[in-house]
Amino acid sequence: MDDRAKVDRSSIPSGAQLRGFGIGGFGELVTRLVATAEIPGLSIGKSFKLRGADALSVPLAQNPRGLLSDLAAIEAVLAKPALKELEALGD
Repeated sequence: MDDRAKVDRSSIPSGAQLRGFGIGGFGELVTRLVATAEIPGLSIGKSFKLRGADALSVPLAQNPRGLLSDLAAIEAVLAKPALKELEALGD
């Protein structure tokens, strides 16, 4: 018997459902997420690569007023219920 941890990385094609890949009740084990995102009201004003692992990588404004506006836009998105496809990753 081996005592090493198993690491399994899966890439899910754009448009595919997470449930089709057996995430189910194991959402808490997902440690990295990379996706194309578009957040309404974000100063970047276009789609961008959203990366999440130990930290979240989101392009934010570099001036105080823009930064506060971007944080408000992110807060508004987080206040919405999770998309059904992403519920498996919820708390």
